[in-house]
Amino acid sequence: MNKSKEQWLILVKRLALPTVVGVATIFGVHHYLSARMQAMDEQAQQGMVSRVVSHSAMVAGTVLSFEDLSVRDMPRAWVSADSIEPEQAEVLEGMVLLQDVVAGQPLTRSIVSSPKPPALSEQLSPGRRAVTIPVDHVSSLSGRLEPGDSIDVYVTFAHEGQRVTTMLVTSVRVLATDRPMITQGVGLRDATVTSVTLDVSAKQAVKLVSANQGGVLSAVLRLDRHKDQALATNRQADNQDKANHLAGFVGLAPSLGENLAPSIIYGDAGGLEQ
Repeated sequence: MNKSKEQWLILVKRLALPTVVGVATIFGVHHYLSARMQAMDEQAQQGMVSRVVSHSAMVAGTVLSFEDLSVRDMPRAWVSADSIEPEQAEVLEGMVLLQDVVAGQPLTRSIVSSPKPPALSEQLSPGRRAVTIPVDHVSSLSGRLEPGDSIDVYVTFAHEGQRVTTMLVTSVRVLATDRPMITQGVGLRDATVTSVTLDVSAKQAVKLVSANQGGVLSAVLRLDRHKDQALATNRQADNQDKANHLAGFVGLAPSLGENLAPSIIYGDAGGLEQ
């Protein structure tokens, strides 16, 4: 009887040991995998970023509005350098898609553009001119000059051995700048402005072209509240200005060929002899 009992105990031990080991192994593997998955989830959450995506499928040429946009979290590794953060979503308002997109596709700077502006001729009133001039410096809000701004233009040139700086035209409207349209829409708004296209009268155009040949032009941003008064001054100055060269434009010399008042050396009326 004791022998049978001992054999039974030996059999139980032989069966129990692998079972215990197996259970322990399964438990250890489960615990390891659970911990590993949790760590991966935490790591993935830390590597997620939010980006602006398309709310639905859209075709090239679509003008974007806020209703077309959504925000989605995605792994940082999937995000391109020109993707758009939610805080920058307002810059997409009014932009035009350059290619078709599917729902949920991240929107990037490379696939949007500013809408094509109207032709310059359509922006001019009768009798007005569009003239493009280089400017060496925008002294107020440098690099942020935008179409629709009002500026004064100064000229610096050599006159009788000295450098002279004076105002040439005042309160003229900016029609366009040489900054690319895409940078005006997204991101690179501090790009330097080196030339501007202005809405001017015919006489102002002559002044600007002449000054560009003989001097250096500078643009100074001005407040719009002075615009009406300045425009009236411009019209009055244009009507009175008969100069035909740069020094004459700014009042430093008479116009070329200008007839001076004759000196009377003899006359038949009393008191005219000199």
